Amino acid sequence: MSNKFYKRSVVRNSLYFLDFVILNIVYFLSLYYLTRSFEYHEIITLLMVVIITVLSFRLYNMYQELEHIRYRKLLVKSFIANGVSTFGAGIIFLWRQNYGERMIVRVFLITFIITTLTRFFAKYYIQFKYKKANVLIIGYENDIKDIIKKFFIKYHLTYNMSYISPENIEAEVFENIDEVLVSQNILPKKKEEIVAYILKNNLSYKIVPGNYEIVVSTSMEGQIYDSFIFYKMSSRRLAYKFFKRLIDIVGSLILFGISWPFMIIAIIALKLENFRAPIFYTQTRVTINENIFDVLKFRSMIVNAEEISGAVVARKNDERITRVGLILRKFRIDELPQILNVLKGDMSLVGPRPERPEFTSKYDKNIQLYNYRHRVKAGLTGLAQISGYYSTTIEDKLKHDLFYVEKHSILLDVKIILLTLEVILDPSKSEGQGDYASLEEILNKFKYKIEKVDNIHKIVKISLKN
Repeated sequence: MSNKFYKRSVVRNSLYFLDFVILNIVYFLSLYYLTRSFEYHEIITLLMVVIITVLSFRLYNMYQELEHIRYRKLLVKSFIANGVSTFGAGIIFLWRQNYGERMIVRVFLITFIITTLTRFFAKYYIQFKYKKANVLIIGYENDIKDIIKKFFIKYHLTYNMSYISPENIEAEVFENIDEVLVSQNILPKKKEEIVAYILKNNLSYKIVPGNYEIVVSTSMEGQIYDSFIFYKMSSRRLAYKFFKRLIDIVGSLILFGISWPFMIIAIIALKLENFRAPIFYTQTRVTINENIFDVLKFRSMIVNAEEISGAVVARKNDERITRVGLILRKFRIDELPQILNVLKGDMSLVGPRPERPEFTSKYDKNIQLYNYRHRVKAGLTGLAQISGYYSTTIEDKLKHDLFYVEKHSILLDVKIILLTLEVILDPSKSEGQGDYASLEEILNKFKYKIEKVDNIHKIVKISLKN
């Protein structure tokens, strides 16, 4: 790891210790304030609560890459993480003692304010204390342009970026580089050569995997005589299927109990907008083993929207979406009727989002391993949904789906369900597919340009003097 990344990680990791101290003090004082005493056995309760809180913060990425998260989004993350942890703490206090309900709101407000301020300070300190890390992207032109655009979206110009074709790689290229990002469509032999350079220079690295590499990376390791191999045993996992179905039924009933007021509001709003139009909309989708079912949604588009356009993926600023439908989509309310699909057994709470047969047949022909996502039941939410956007490409969504198919478990399902809360509160996640700005347009917007020095292209700030 480069010195720049190491120093930043030290600052971020110090938050673990700081949280442990702060949370113990907050919970201890809260207990003492309510009881005017503190018994020895309550230390166990205290530790359980602190552990749950730290795990919640870790789940919502409250420790890593703070310098790249915008303050508004960091505020949302902190609110959700503290809300989930306080809910867990409340359950423990109610179970261990008889006064948990009196301290939930107080503890939430105190921990939310303190932990948010510590993150804001850590973000500010890292940004102004340490210089930008130098990132080298290796790949072919089309892949590189897409990666740079994503760097601008996620990291908000907190890296110095340059890129080069894999055909022009030499040892000198890696001088003064802190991290290397290797794009997907590079031949294996050339990729091995690049990795050798990275390891020799002890650099941090990121690699964009292909679909095949994702499947293989989740395999177990072993050997045949003296040869190292990856392997995976076929398994029906009957116990997992039983508990997953049980969680689907219980979870969907709980979700219905929480969300029914929002569904009533949605129904009223749809009728006020167009009294004669139907409230619900059914659409044919594909689930496990390529079985067909009708998914149920609140109508978010004009009636008969596809009579002219045909079957097309929703796009950003799609004129077919109604005003009420736009709001329903922003907060995923249009998906709530699918609770009935989960109860019926067509879908699960967690799994790859079900796609339309017209699209699956096309994707299966053009995208390697696309059909593999149908080895598990389709879901109301999924790994691709918490990791991407409506605008995320099918290829990128498939990578998340393939990883889920290989690694699905009850624990992973719980993690995805909890992270879905963040997706619901982030309206940007609902942007439709398409209408991407070109790299040149993005660079112009942020006053950057591309300069070529020998074989390396550098992304540099346009001088104010120009």
